[in-house]
Amino acid sequence: MSAADDAYTYARRGYRASDLDNLHYYARKAKSAAQDAYSYASSCGCYNAASEADDSERYARRAYNEEDFDYAQLNRPGYQGGQLV
Repeated sequence: MSAADDAYTYARRGYRASDLDNLHYYARKAKSAAQDAYSYASSCGCYNAASEADDSERYARRAYNEEDFDYAQLNRPGYQGGQLV
């Protein structure tokens, strides 16, 4: 399994978490995997993949830092601070 696949899997588990502790656990793991994916993509010159991994890391970091469970679950593309943008 690749780091990008891991990031996706952990982010999905975090999104489906039933409490904030589990969401933070999976968001931290997703963030770490996305950082690895970014590093791998950057080293091979895959700039589009690196950009996507960077975006993934940012969303996972936001979810990890959020203290409101509902907002943390909505902290994904198209949402900012729990609000659809």
